[in-house]
Amino acid sequence: MIVACTSCRKKLRVNAVKYAGKNLRINCPHCQTPLRVKAPTPIKILVAHGEPDVCRSILEVCHLDVGEILTCSDARRARKLLSRHSINALLLDVALPGAFPFQLIEEIRESGGDLKIVLLPSVYNRTAYKRTPSSLLGEMDAVFCRNVIIYFDKDAKKKVVSTLYKRLKSGGYLFLGHSESLLNVSTDFRLRHFADDMLYQKPELVSMRAGEGE
Repeated sequence: MIVACTSCRKKLRVNAVKYAGKNLRINCPHCQTPLRVKAPTPIKILVAHGEPDVCRSILEVCHLDVGEILTCSDARRARKLLSRHSINALLLDVALPGAFPFQLIEEIRESGGDLKIVLLPSVYNRTAYKRTPSSLLGEMDAVFCRNVIIYFDKDAKKKVVSTLYKRLKSGGYLFLGHSESLLNVSTDFRLRHFADDMLYQKPELVSMRAGEGE
């Protein structure tokens, strides 16, 4: 760690590893000016990315005076490192093999972990997800698609809305912008009116007991 003297501006080198996290009082060897220095606290950063080359590139450009940078390339290893180490920051691949990023984030929150999380972009690789169902999204309770389909032509709107309909659970909601509607686009949804908004709901499936409807 480099410290500049407040009087003569000479630069001093302090062993940040040896005095990590400590408050130091030292005298400048050039002008004897007393200095108060706070040595940095050791930190640990975890880089969880499916591409090892990305991890190596981050290690090449990042340098910590005090601390350590750990790397892994799948969710299983990431969970193990998070449980064994006090991680201060997590650089997380949005397509990390073995889990979706929101799953890991939710697990960290539930465990009471207090760390900074930075999501790293990645090229989606469908084969990286060894899980069922094979769909990346699965069924959802709600989809927020405000001010998006307004820019599409009718055919594109129908295709997008049809896909969203399939992704929603029975009784799920589709949120559109105030200037958007499904008029002449889809009749699959039920329009629901609320105090401050209108939503589109996927009709709930009603199972009929034996003998009903006959």
